[in-house]
Amino acid sequence: MTRPDEKSGEGPPIPPLAVLGRGLVAPPGHTGPGSFLDALGKGQRALSGRPNLLDPWNPASHAKSKQLRRMSRLAGFAFVASSRALREAGLATDAPQPGDDLGLVFATVHGATAYLVDFHRGFLGEGLPGASPLVFANGVTNAPTTHVSIEYAARGRCLTFTGGDLGAFEGIAEAAALVRKGTRAVLVCAGEEMSDLVAGCYRRYGAAAGARSAKALPGPVPLCEGASALVLGPAVPGAPGLVLESWAFGGPSPDASDCAPAVEEAIRACLERAHLTAEDPDLLVCSLRGDGGDRGELAGISAAFRGRRRPLPAASPAAALGEGFAFTALIGVVAGLGMLERGAVPPCAQEPPPVVSAPLSFPRDLLRAPLSFLLAVHRDAAGSAAAVLARLRKADIP
Repeated sequence: MTRPDEKSGEGPPIPPLAVLGRGLVAPPGHTGPGSFLDALGKGQRALSGRPNLLDPWNPASHAKSKQLRRMSRLAGFAFVASSRALREAGLATDAPQPGDDLGLVFATVHGATAYLVDFHRGFLGEGLPGASPLVFANGVTNAPTTHVSIEYAARGRCLTFTGGDLGAFEGIAEAAALVRKGTRAVLVCAGEEMSDLVAGCYRRYGAAAGARSAKALPGPVPLCEGASALVLGPAVPGAPGLVLESWAFGGPSPDASDCAPAVEEAIRACLERAHLTAEDPDLLVCSLRGDGGDRGELAGISAAFRGRRRPLPAASPAAALGEGFAFTALIGVVAGLGMLERGAVPPCAQEPPPVVSAPLSFPRDLLRAPLSFLLAVHRDAAGSAAAVLARLRKADIP
């Protein structure tokens, strides 16, 4: 999965990316990274056995736009998270000026399935008169990208990735390419909505909470919905703040059920490109969520950090939320950046299985420590993985 321009020694050097803004919409009602981290610090977790949804949801209470009444739930999640990130970056004004200096990347796995169900129900029930073009237009996967680009007059490159959980990580790589070509800022957003159709499919095949199949995963994983967003731009040398230093992909593994090789590959490549060793990260944010893939993920982490002398504090926002696919893939980065900035790791991850030997420390209580480097890693159901290395630059660090 490694992009050609990210391989060591090939092409121009990858520029570090400054984190200009962050946005988040997460259940049960968090509309910002700070609120979400506060809840994790109090030990808030998703309830196993039921979906973790944003219900009731009224986007108009979080953002203002004439387009809101036409948006799907997914588009509303993405719009609110993106608006918050753009406002933090100083790019959301009452009268935005059109230009080619704002790019957009949106990632989702399922899209607005509730709208698609409504469209096909009308079409199958009433024929062409029941096929609403308004419903169809808002059911396509790039509708959230369109709404945000119209609202904020974005004229840069606008992309929608639907290839899987790791689309947002591909978006980070794409943001680097756009910044290198002169784009001033790139919004990377990932979101999912959990409709009855999506939840029913996963339950039927035993891959979600409430499943009755013999293939049901140990410790049923609740499904969740929401959106997370980052605004990225060129990093100014020596300027303090949050910076994404490197990113890398691993896999897919020959056996999709064993993500360990992909996780190890992504972590090692990410550290190598940042010219760091396994001793350097101060915090690991992973995608543990209490399902059958945790064993492989922990094995890959253990292999990548074999020989590390000091314990590595680790956290998993996904363990507190459930399975949110592209949404929870990016929330690991967004929440991890908040932990790095605060210097505090909340107790939001499960203890690792005892059969895995990894130099990880899953704090049961709020852990406070000076942090400089964050490594966020996520694995997907296809046996692939991605990692992002972030750094908190202090004012006195060149």
